[in-house]
Amino acid sequence: MNSILITGASSAIGKKLIKEIDKKNQTILAHYNKSKEFINFLKKNKFKSKIIPLKCNFLKKKDIKKFIKKIKYYKLDSILHLASKRIEIKRFNKLKIEDFGNEIDLSFYSIFEILKISLPNMLQKKKGKVVFVLSRGTSGIPSAYLAHYFCMKFMLLGLIKSLSSEYKGRGINFNAISPSMMDTPFIQNLDKKFVDLNKYLSPTKSFIKLDTVISKIKFLLSAKSDNLYGTNIII
Repeated sequence: MNSILITGASSAIGKKLIKEIDKKNQTILAHYNKSKEFINFLKKNKFKSKIIPLKCNFLKKKDIKKFIKKIKYYKLDSILHLASKRIEIKRFNKLKIEDFGNEIDLSFYSIFEILKISLPNMLQKKKGKVVFVLSRGTSGIPSAYLAHYFCMKFMLLGLIKSLSSEYKGRGINFNAISPSMMDTPFIQNLDKKFVDLNKYLSPTKSFIKLDTVISKIKFLLSAKSDNLYGTNIII
């Protein structure tokens, strides 16, 4: 049975992807933090896949250790890393080192521990897909007032490329997708002027459609991406 872990599965991307990849003989480990709405979403829909919701606060290292023990049993074939804090604008002179630390703990430390426990099995099977969802800002000049957010994204990009180089030729594909801003709850804490400006500065002068992002993720999780290593797809 094929098994995939989706961190941040309660996000708009996560829920949409679960519906899109749903099939028989598949286990989906769906990580979430505290969203009751996500549990209702899982209950209301009839899925062919075996979906296992796993609650964990990635900001707490004790919780991550318990989480790791749970997923070890499933011997993952694929990992989609979505977990991230909702964007919050802060000028650099207002930032504290804790702001960077929280971003890193939630999005970087969590996947570091997950990969450490999951890669040995993928190596044994000579098969695996690891996909990170980053941001279009990793391809050029990031948006202003988000130093803490983009530093974490660049760390994840560095990890994907480093692992791709280290494991190339061993059956595991490490790739990323970096979309422009989408109109999802992820940006609800942002000032409307900031959102409108980023929308104007985007290549299409509009939000990226969720379906576009989902199609790229599905591609990277499929056999069609077997020849891609360390790619960061910008959309």
